[in-house]
Amino acid sequence: EGILKSDNFVMRSPVLNAIANGSIDIPQKHLDFTLFAQPYGTIDSLVSIVPILGYIITGENKSVMSYPFEVKGTFSDPDVRYAPFETMEGGVPGILKRILLTPMRLLEKIRRTLRNNGDKKEK
Repeated sequence: EGILKSDNFVMRSPVLNAIANGSIDIPQKHLDFTLFAQPYGTIDSLVSIVPILGYIITGENKSVMSYPFEVKGTFSDPDVRYAPFETMEGGVPGILKRILLTPMRLLEKIRRTLRNNGDKKEK
């Protein structure tokens, strides 16, 4: 029907990463999505590689800083607004959530590794 939707569209580049959630209606030429711009920085790359702690601080996107924008309107005249409250999960609540969920995440990785090693031994 000409409508593109994504919950996790990612564009990576050496300078910045862009992540978008939302939809684009091509026949109506209408945009409605949230765009997160993550400037690539040395601090992100250094912090994200620290085991366990790096994940807690940076999250799945491996970025400390993220700038959210709401993009709505037509292709020819989109309304782009900075949306600081979209990063609430990336702040203290996001860090607390990752602290609480990290033990389950580690157990899942261990279980997956053990299962994969068992599959390799059978071959």
